Amino acid sequence: MSSPARITTATDLEVRNPLYHEWREVFGHDAVYDSRVRFEEEIRTGSYRRSPSIEESIRPHQARIRCVSRYSWAVPSPEIIEAIVRIDSPIVEVGAGTGYWAKMLRDAGVDVVAFDQHPPEPDLAANHWHKNTTQWSEVIRSDATVAGDFPDRTLLLVWPPYDEDMATRALRAYAGAGGRQLIYVGEGPGGCTGDDAFHEDLERWWVELAYMAVPQWFGIHDYATFYAHQPPLELVADSQ
Repeated sequence: MSSPARITTATDLEVRNPLYHEWREVFGHDAVYDSRVRFEEEIRTGSYRRSPSIEESIRPHQARIRCVSRYSWAVPSPEIIEAIVRIDSPIVEVGAGTGYWAKMLRDAGVDVVAFDQHPPEPDLAANHWHKNTTQWSEVIRSDATVAGDFPDRTLLLVWPPYDEDMATRALRAYAGAGGRQLIYVGEGPGGCTGDDAFHEDLERWWVELAYMAVPQWFGIHDYATFYAHQPPLELVADSQ
């Protein structure tokens, strides 16, 4: 079986990445991804309206609700897909939801195994974040600790649930099994993703290598951050 063609043209992107296309329809095809930068640009150019119409205020919010349910909490841009392709590593995604990110990566030629405790199914309401939708790509039902079964893959966590321990359990299982590479898409400490323990673990045990803005909805400040695991200091000292 031949490998899927990579997403390389604007036409491919709009046809095969409908979430990105819908985000562009809301914010404009020339809009920058970072919502803070967009706001500053609107202030600088005088295009910001302090009192938009009710319709203008509601439209982005309604679009986000629809897109979160149908696709994913975070919008995979062509730049982030290409960046993940370039790390040249198979991926294990935990908390994959509808499998939308997994599909975009698989379409780009990346080897992905995707898991979720409650993959959305047409007649089941166990996943209340993605009601009345189906999987975009295969997502296997499993607990978050399944990440520990794939230490040789890069762990991908996209918008882990707020104030829940899913991301913490996945990250600790993965690192405990020897996993060393993480891509986290979400907000920072105090934001809408993960619990305090997760962000504390990132600060203590993981080194930030790079980050990229993903297409952000109004009021959302999520980024894709690439991490490498750092060993405890006592282990470093013992090896010297």
